[in-house]
Amino acid sequence: VSMAPPPADRLESWKEIAAFLGRDERTAMRWAKEQGMPILRAPGLKRGRIYAYRSELRRWVESRSDGRNGQGSLEPIGEEESRIHSAASPSSDDAFSQRPSKNPMGNSEIFGRGFVRRISVRWKLAIAAVSLAAAFGLVGRFAVRVRAASTLRAAGFVELTDDGRYKRNLRTSGGRLYFNEMEGMHEVLASAPIQGGAITPIETPFTNVDLQDVSNDGKHLLVSSYEGAEAERKLWILPVQGGDAQRVGEISARYARWSPNNQRIAFSFGPAVEVVDADGSGPRVVGTFRWTPKYLTWSPDGKRLRFLLLDEASQERSAWEASFADETAIKITSVHRLSIDSDCCADWAWTRDGKYFAYLLSKPHSGTRLVLNPEQSIWPEWLDPKPSLPVTIGALEGLVPSTSSDALYVLTTSTERGQLLKYSVSEQAFETYLPGLSARYLSFSRDGKWIAYINIADASLWRCKADGSDAMQLSPAGVSAQLSSWSPDGTRIAFMGKVTGRPWRIFLVGKDGGSPEEAANGDDEQGAPTWSPDGRFLVYGIVFCQETHTCGIRRINLKTHQTQAVPGSQGLRTARWSPDGRFIAALQPETHDVMLFNVQTQRWSVLTGATTGDDLNWSHDSQFLYIDSLQDDKPIIDRVRIRDAQRFSVVGVSSLERMTGQLGVWFGLTADDSPLLVHLLQSSEVYALHLTGP
Repeated sequence: VSMAPPPADRLESWKEIAAFLGRDERTAMRWAKEQGMPILRAPGLKRGRIYAYRSELRRWVESRSDGRNGQGSLEPIGEEESRIHSAASPSSDDAFSQRPSKNPMGNSEIFGRGFVRRISVRWKLAIAAVSLAAAFGLVGRFAVRVRAASTLRAAGFVELTDDGRYKRNLRTSGGRLYFNEMEGMHEVLASAPIQGGAITPIETPFTNVDLQDVSNDGKHLLVSSYEGAEAERKLWILPVQGGDAQRVGEISARYARWSPNNQRIAFSFGPAVEVVDADGSGPRVVGTFRWTPKYLTWSPDGKRLRFLLLDEASQERSAWEASFADETAIKITSVHRLSIDSDCCADWAWTRDGKYFAYLLSKPHSGTRLVLNPEQSIWPEWLDPKPSLPVTIGALEGLVPSTSSDALYVLTTSTERGQLLKYSVSEQAFETYLPGLSARYLSFSRDGKWIAYINIADASLWRCKADGSDAMQLSPAGVSAQLSSWSPDGTRIAFMGKVTGRPWRIFLVGKDGGSPEEAANGDDEQGAPTWSPDGRFLVYGIVFCQETHTCGIRRINLKTHQTQAVPGSQGLRTARWSPDGRFIAALQPETHDVMLFNVQTQRWSVLTGATTGDDLNWSHDSQFLYIDSLQDDKPIIDRVRIRDAQRFSVVGVSSLERMTGQLGVWFGLTADDSPLLVHLLQSSEVYALHLTGP
């Protein structure tokens, strides 16, 4: 027997229902009559008192939002919630209820397969008008959208930073802005005055640090530390003015946020969301999901926690909310999905007073838009597309509200371009390689005459001669490419490719073009390919695997298109086959060991430890393996001799950290085994978006 929604879920009049939907009463009545909106009447009354439940209205709105694009729900109600291990109270709302409802038309199911979704002519014309405006370029790359029911409007932008470095994880408290910056290959902490001004670095004891949150008094930072490619990272509390970092229990997390009163911490670990006391004690599981939880954010009153579920492979996403009994007790009352645009969200936040919810929408070919939505209205943004204040200051990547005024701080990023740098052993210095080529992930044919590379601008695969001439695009439009490898005879290229909505797969394409073909059957997430000496097999590591504990190394038989696990490779990633075929090298991301598989004996062994990078490169004679790591917290490139595991430093790259921009995390080798890096020229800056009343 299903439980009825709690009394607090009930709306008692047309006025309350209309306010909840962000529309007038006449519109609400029309939707109930024409479109099957779930309105109930007191028993025995034909035209008596009406009422509705918030939970059922959310479901109805969600069914319309999902049905508009013909793709259905990303996680159907009931399917995802059956996987939530939450101690919700018996009075929880629609997240755990399957109760069918009746609408005024007598239908027992309000959003079943046969439900007809209709949009009024007025809305169709509005949508058509916006589409026409976009077609003629009237909507900018980045536009702020403020809903018609909003009492706020955008008043203008003010640039607050201008140091030309790449930034992320924007936070604010205590009159200052805090963020991460890339310093060469390091991720460091920095801050700036909230009104703009000089950027100040923040010293930490960590090699790399992710800013998670700032305390409400601005005196402490919640950070996670990492050294290499580990997915879950140790959580710390760090004094802003200096002092020892304090570990938060034994917690490792991907995302973490303090509650508004700083008494609790919500964090994600793998597919789960948990809440603990500020010292890491008293853990409580909010839910365990199919996809990775991201962008955790608390409501200003501390009673709600929103998070986004993201499928890393398909980039499909859905927004969820957990409700708590009060700000101090960890008592979960509900966990349910929200009705927010399916393109949501690149970031999001409540305004200071909790009356508005701002989020970033990112759609192909239309840029990023900031939507400011009244919190009481749950109607999807796509039905009220009224753009205002279009500007062209770059792509939006971050969003945080002011703690003292009606303002939002946004992080904008310029277009990325790159410059290749080759280390000359004879000159003992870096020099520009193939000037003017904005590329990364280079691979060289065995004879050194050809190069395959990825164009930074659109992630397309190209090939050219060693001097940069005779360039040809090999990947079709709509395919994003990454690491590639030449066949031993130089006639084919294997590369990582991705089509929207599908996992990363390995494709094969001819040196002189043609239609790429998948190398293997299946749907696993395939990483960088490398070839066996006879050209019959490829080996790769699975990507996006640490959260699901599915990391491993696989081999593809190119004749049968079947894959087979390399024995003993569970937990390993980033596989590279040696040119002579004797060994397969791989990384253990948690222990930071370089592992070596002897193809003849079929056994793994540790070649060397203390590697923090995520790239492996074989010398062309298979005698050395090149790795990137740290020495005295400075990035270096080492080579390890295979026969005796002796390790030699090739070059330190700390001198490049002083350059404007940042160093890419990838490194490769040229045809003569010279280290090759990419210097990325991309900057992020913080702007203040001031809001004002009508």
